Amino acid sequence: MANSLQDQLRNSGLASAKQARNASAEKRKEKRRQRAGLPDEDAARRAAIEQQNAEKAARDRELNAARDAESRAKALAVQIRELIALNRIDDHGPDPIRHHFEADGRVQRLYMSDEAHRALVAARLAIVRDGDGFALVPVAVADKIAERDASAVVVRNDTTNETPDEVDPYAEYKIPDDLMW
Repeated sequence: MANSLQDQLRNSGLASAKQARNASAEKRKEKRRQRAGLPDEDAARRAAIEQQNAEKAARDRELNAARDAESRAKALAVQIRELIALNRIDDHGPDPIRHHFEADGRVQRLYMSDEAHRALVAARLAIVRDGDGFALVPVAVADKIAERDASAVVVRNDTTNETPDEVDPYAEYKIPDDLMW
């Protein structure tokens, strides 16, 4: 049993003489590379594979972050829809009036009762986006919606901003808040 493993494999027919020569030649080349201080080809291959794995992990992290952001945005949209559906004020009254307001650079209109219009002017109600349309909701609900998406609140009157400008020549002429146009 003094035969080497190579000889034993060759004698049993599991390896050919050519395979044995190639294996020993590869061993010699590897030893020469180590003595010369040349980089190991396997190490270079391993480094390339590790780099590919790191790049793939970074891509996966970016995709996961984008997917998470998308799911958070969808969840916020659902919360906003639920808040509007639960707190919507559909008060058109017997004789609805039109309230005009600006949204997306265009003048929009919303029909409401006189009482709802006075509440909107007095900053007790606000107008928010509801899909393709608009809805009236209480100011507290509008504040909750604004926490989730500020662009969803279209009209929210603020009663604290009643101070006129010092250089405004029309400061002594007050414009009524309930002016219909």
